Amino acid sequence: MPTTYNGVGTHYYGRRNRQTRKAICQMCGHAAELTSYETRLWFVFVFIPIIPFGRKRILDQCSVCSRHLALPVKVWETGRQADTAAAMERFRKEQSEAAAIDVHGQLIAYLQFDQAEEFRTSMLERFPDKALLRAGFASHLEFKGLPDEAGILWDEAHRLDPELPEVRIGMARRHMAAGRLTEARELLRFLEEPGAEKQYGLDPLFELSGLCQQAGQHEETLEIVQVLLTAFPDIAGDHQIRSFVRTSEKALKRTDSILPEVKHSVTRLFSSQYSSGQRWGVGILVALLLVAIGMAINNEYIRRHRPLTVINDTGLPATIQIDGQPPVSVSGMQTLSLSEGDHTVRVSGPVEEQHQLTIQSGYWQRWTQTPVWIVNVGGEAILADMMIHYAVRPRPPTVRLIADPLIIRNHVDHPFEEPPESLEVGSETAVRSRSTISWLELSVSEDGDISGFYALQDRDPEQAFGFAERRLRRDPANERLLQALVYRTKPDQYPRLQKLLEAGLDHRPVVTEWHRHYQDLPTVSVDYDRVVSRYDEMLGREPDSGVLLYLRGRIEADPEVADDYIQRALQADSEIPQVWYSMAYRAAGRQDWPAVLEYSGTALQKGMNPNQVFSIRQSAMLALQQYDELEQLLRDSLQQNSSDVGSAVLLAELLTVKGDDAAAGSVVETAADELLRTVGEKWADSAHAGRAMLAYYQQDLPVCLEQCARLEAMKPVAAMVRVEHGEVAQVAAEFQFSDERSEMWLPLVISLGYHLQGDQQNRDLWHQKAVEQLEHLGPRFAFSRSVLTAPSVTAELIDQIHRVTDTPTTSAIILTALALRADSDDLRGQFLKAASDLLIRRSPPWGLLRKIHQQAGIEP
Repeated sequence: MPTTYNGVGTHYYGRRNRQTRKAICQMCGHAAELTSYETRLWFVFVFIPIIPFGRKRILDQCSVCSRHLALPVKVWETGRQADTAAAMERFRKEQSEAAAIDVHGQLIAYLQFDQAEEFRTSMLERFPDKALLRAGFASHLEFKGLPDEAGILWDEAHRLDPELPEVRIGMARRHMAAGRLTEARELLRFLEEPGAEKQYGLDPLFELSGLCQQAGQHEETLEIVQVLLTAFPDIAGDHQIRSFVRTSEKALKRTDSILPEVKHSVTRLFSSQYSSGQRWGVGILVALLLVAIGMAINNEYIRRHRPLTVINDTGLPATIQIDGQPPVSVSGMQTLSLSEGDHTVRVSGPVEEQHQLTIQSGYWQRWTQTPVWIVNVGGEAILADMMIHYAVRPRPPTVRLIADPLIIRNHVDHPFEEPPESLEVGSETAVRSRSTISWLELSVSEDGDISGFYALQDRDPEQAFGFAERRLRRDPANERLLQALVYRTKPDQYPRLQKLLEAGLDHRPVVTEWHRHYQDLPTVSVDYDRVVSRYDEMLGREPDSGVLLYLRGRIEADPEVADDYIQRALQADSEIPQVWYSMAYRAAGRQDWPAVLEYSGTALQKGMNPNQVFSIRQSAMLALQQYDELEQLLRDSLQQNSSDVGSAVLLAELLTVKGDDAAAGSVVETAADELLRTVGEKWADSAHAGRAMLAYYQQDLPVCLEQCARLEAMKPVAAMVRVEHGEVAQVAAEFQFSDERSEMWLPLVISLGYHLQGDQQNRDLWHQKAVEQLEHLGPRFAFSRSVLTAPSVTAELIDQIHRVTDTPTTSAIILTALALRADSDDLRGQFLKAASDLLIRRSPPWGLLRKIHQQAGIEP
């Protein structure tokens, strides 16, 4: 069963496919409501789920004692299908009573009571005169706590064949349960016949003898025991049997015993011939005699056999060699034995590393302390180092997650084992603490490394970075962990992230996402010439590599040259999904929406992550007004994952476009509530981001800003919404040149905000600051900078802006800004109309741009 200590431990969350029945609990024997369902086991901290440990099938959880059985869902489903199918196949071939009983047993065992009842009914009709069939069915029902249904079948079986041994035993057990011991013995007379033990088990006689003694029927008790002693002479020497017999003989005041004499000897001193108290007494004397010698031997043994725990969570076998000893292959967790002293531990396989380890303890500490030495292969396992506090008024345990390659603790009360649920504390104010260390097995959980990274990030960002860094150096293709690391990296950690990414640029095969994140680093954009040179060198060595051609084109500042690289990449290798995605992006700039759908669809077919493609497909389908198809697509996504806030936000945008604000709100709130319920407030950033975007779609800017304030990642969005809300001067006062691409167009948005307020001087000033922001970001954005600094605004600039490889909304911002600098109303109208055509998505600063367009008389 899951166990938590002051909110930390394991806990079930969620219930699916629930089944409830009233029956007798096999654990406590009470009539109760027994519930079976599917759930998920989580590692929780203060009852907040952090790391999932897999789905479980809970079987017959009792409403009285809460005890139950639990199996992994896959094991349960596989066993249910395989065992039931095998039993059905046997019955199909044999059409026998035994095969029918087997089928019924499998259905009952896997809690398929409706199917079992249907099958049972059909078999009883098919075999109306088979007593053995009814006895088999009755025993299954009794085992599952359904005595009333079983009783009907026992009566029918007894009516059909009262002499059948299975029927007699079953009916006898019913009589015993009801206290009718005389009737029970009559039914079990056949077991008292000489030689019966060779054909039948005599367990019912053992059970009956105990009940007779409890009822004071000592004559009958001794008669039954005599039968058992005849059948099994060896039990006469068992102390419990002899004590049982003497109880009845004493009650009858018999002087002669049915028990044979037993011989006493040293060799039988610890056999069942003697009571546990007698055996303990002798054992204590022997132990006291040997304790002095044993303590000295034990201390020396401890010194020579210190446990070194090796944990390998890489998923690949690791070779561990200690000093000059033979190497050992370790997968998972394994304990190696070492003597105290200095040792060299070499690790090879998934990682190559070496540790110098000193193992040392004092003489008395070898008995009083439990030191822990752990080699964490590659630092890829996460361990929970906990101090649990026992008190009348409990307080949360102290928890520290660690992922160091070498871990040493002088003392741990319960290393890699469950601590006690409770301790005596002595008084209401006393507190007793116990330390424990445990391994969070990330490899057994889907996306466990992501969950582990976020758990570390919350407590120790530096250690979280090191954990992700070590895993990614070994497995650069772990795209989800890489994305999580990039998303959570702070600006002061960019040099370290750049160093990590640069170390993997020469990895082959090329990991595309690794390069994409590298190219998007602000420090890389600033050092543009050196980065371009590096990619040129790589292409020089591999001129026909489609991936490298794509990556070279992706970082190219000149749109014409970039297009050429993308076309060459497509010719070299048409299976690269990112190439098709890049073509979709370029088609979006040209407003060729059918091509966007075609290219993005191909990217999906080639293996592109759907989350990366959904946004651009949303733009295309909105532009083409394919509302019904888009709505079905998004609802299908939510059907598969009801807590997918990203899909809910996209659907809300569509519903807002269609004018159904109420439905949009319901969609986002349902997904956000489900996500919060599943993972808790602490891990549900996307729930607040989703609510912020919903509020923006509905132009409820104060609520949008309130939700944005909860998240650091929403600051760029919040800045644009504040400008639209009229806080232009405040946002301008707070602005600083940023290395973040998410903030690169904020100066231009501020410029548009000042225009809407009629402040032409500040509008022009912030237009110039937008140019300076692009200069700050480096040569990679030279083309965009040249557009903003064009000597004069001409119609040809519209085509150039359509080639800026950014979102349609970004192009709309640039077009609107240039429109305000046009010399003629006609030219200004052309730019504003082109910008309005690109306002397909309702993301910020959609509302600001719409106000400027409407002010100029441009309607969507």
